[in-house]
Parts: sequence; structure tokens; C-alpha cells
Amino acid sequence: YAEKRADSLEGYRFQMEFYLYLLEKMLAPVCAKILFLKDGQTETVTLENTREFEERLKALLERGGMSLGRHQAFTDPDRERRRAIIRGRREFRHGRT
Repeated sequence: YAEKRADSLEGYRFQMEFYLYLLEKMLAPVCAKILFLKDGQTETVTLENTREFEERLKALLERGGMSLGRHQAFTDPDRERRRAIIRGRREFRHGRT
């Protein structure tokens, strides 16, 4: 039960951008909404620039994760799985499935 707070918003937004990125080719989503259950507020997230997001994601993976506010994103135990997902995504995108 999260509430909308500046110290955790960046992590939530990144998470939604990641979901939009993964779903981009299959469903062509326009936006995602974060619903903060404690206070009922919402935050709309869009993936404006796929290339820019890929660079941010790549930088995160190369560092082995990073802290986003109070939350830890992409921790080391899942690093190889994440890389496999990204590789599969690239191959799908370039017709190498």
C-alpha cells in the first residue's frame, strides 16, 4: 500500500517504463498508470523515447542494479535472467526469433 512520495516515485516510474518497454511490440501500450492505494493519487507514465530508456536500462544492468529511492531495482541474483530477457527482446525486435 504505497502512497505518492517524491523519494519513491522515480523507482515506480522506472518500473512502469520497463513494463511499457517489454509490451511495446506485442500490445502497443500508450501509457501506464500508477495507483497509490493509501491516498488514491495516480501518476501517468509514458515511454516517450525507447532509445533513451534502453540506454538507462543498459547502464543499470552494467552496474548490477541501483537503488531507486527506498527500493532496490535489478539486484544481482537476477542479473543473468535480466540480460537474457534483454537479449531476447533485441533478437525479437530485429527479427531473429
